[in-house]
Parts: sequence; C-alpha cells; structure tokens
Amino acid sequence: VMEHVGGVPLTTYAEDHDLGLDARLDLLTQVLEAVQAAHRQLVVHRDLKPSNMLVSETESGPQVKLLDFGIAKLLDASLPVTQPQTRTGQHLMTPAYAAPEQVAGDEITTATDVYQLGVLAYELLAGIRPFELSGKSLTEIEQILLDTVPRDPSEADGGDGVDPSQIRGDLDTIVMKALRKEPGRRYRSVEALAADLARYWAGEPVEARPATFRYRARKFVSRNRTVVGVSALVVLLGLAYAVTVTVQANRLAAQRDRARTQAAKAEQVSDFLVNLVGDTDPYATDGAGGEELRASTGMDRGRERHDERHQTERDERADQCHLAVP
Repeated sequence: VMEHVGGVPLTTYAEDHDLGLDARLDLLTQVLEAVQAAHRQLVVHRDLKPSNMLVSETESGPQVKLLDFGIAKLLDASLPVTQPQTRTGQHLMTPAYAAPEQVAGDEITTATDVYQLGVLAYELLAGIRPFELSGKSLTEIEQILLDTVPRDPSEADGGDGVDPSQIRGDLDTIVMKALRKEPGRRYRSVEALAADLARYWAGEPVEARPATFRYRARKFVSRNRTVVGVSALVVLLGLAYAVTVTVQANRLAAQRDRARTQAAKAEQVSDFLVNLVGDTDPYATDGAGGEELRASTGMDRGRERHDERHQTERDERADQCHLAVP
C-alpha cells in the first residue's frame, strides 16, 4: 500500500501564497537538501519538477517532500535493484525540465539533477520557465534545449515571480550557472549549488561570479553597513579636523609673517630716525657761512648716512658671496 502524501506542488504553493523572495529561497533550499540526500545514496532523480515536490503546512512552517523516483537512476549499477523498462530509443524525461544530455541521449549524472534544479529555481523566482515549449514538436524542443540560452531570470517576460530587481545580480548568476548546456560547466554538485545559494543569503561573494576586488568590496559593505558607516563617519570627522587645523595653522603663519614684516618696517623707520636725530647737532653751523644748521639740512644728512649704512651692509654681503664662491 502506497502512502498518501498530501500537499501542493511547489510553484503552485508559492503563487497561491504570494511568497516573497526569502520564503521562496527557503523552499528551494529544502528541495536542494532532499536531492543531496538522494545523491548521497548514489541516486539521480532525473525528473525534478514542481509536481514531484509537494509542500504541506506543518507547525514549523511549510515543508517540502520530494516524490516520484520512478525514473531515477542508480549511479552504482552493481546494486541489485529493478530498473524501469523502456522501449528502445525512448528518453526518460519531462521535456520542460529535461537537461540537454537527456535530450541528446548522453550520460546521466548528478549534473543532470543540477540542471533540473536550475530550471526549478528559474521558475520559482521568475514565475516562468526558461523556455516556452508548449505546442512545439519534439524536434523543435530538442533544438531549443540543446542550442538556445535562456534570458536571465530577472529579464524574463510574462512571469509572476518576485520583483526582478531582487533577482538581478547574484541570483541571476547562480541560476544561469546551473543551466549551462555543458554538464562540466555547471555546479560540480547539488551541494556546491546549495553552498552558493547560502553565500548569497548571507551576503557573501558567490563562487559563480569572478572574485573582483570591486565585487568583494561591495559584498563586504552590504554585510557590514553599520560598521562601514561608523568608520566612514570617523574618517570624515578626522579629515574635517585635519583641514580645520591646517587652515588655522596657515592663518596663524600668515599673521606671524605680517607681524614680522611690520616689525621690520618699524625697525627701519626707527633706525632712520635715530641716525637723523642722534647724529645731528641742531646747534651746529654748516661750516661755510657760519649759519645755524637748518632742519632740512639735517634731514638730508641723516638720509645720506642711512643710505651709506645700507650700502655698506649690501657691499659686505656681496663680499661674503664672492668669498663663498671657490
């Protein structure tokens, strides 16, 4: 007797409950964990689709159950199990979720499940499948699955998923890596896919993207907004303080230079007056006519002595310069 499993298909549940991004990623994570468990038992499901993933309500929240291993493949052919019988040339697959190697009749590996999980993730996030295959012949379907690269989930038209701006970037990259045509270019395992999804959820750099400095710096800032904000504020305050101190120091230096200039001018005036008054006898005669020395004559003599003194100082400096030259 088969156990009856109640629940709603994964994508139907997400649409009916109008789930946001975090809730959808939580359901996807549960699916990844279930498929990982199957792979640990060397079982490839190869028919991963929403109708085989039923969601039921539990006390701890929505719970996903993975069903229908009817066309599953055992990676260890030596195990004594009954394999499904098929007609020659008939492929075991659901076209809308089939991997390119299933269509081409190539080897089925865990990478096949990775691709189908990529299709599921695309539909869960964008609200539409990567390819519209309804009404197309088997030949057309094969050509599309083998040769056509779908748009990024955030660029998909007609979907009813989450806001495209929430998908754009890392989630686009994760899903598109899982959907690579070549099995060797996809995630090496479902565990690696789940790990990258966990990195995205934690705000860390994902392995599917090139580890550029700019990308890693942006992810660091997004994870540490408070710390980065406080640090930036401290730096700005420090710069403002440094600018203020520099401006104040320059202002004081300019004031000091002006004071020195004024002092030098005052000293020159003082020297002139001392020479004029100190060396001139107002009661002396001019020596020629016997007349008293006039004030203007004293001024002229004082000016001459002042000029002579400065000329002497310039000559001494010039002599010192000549002596310094070898």
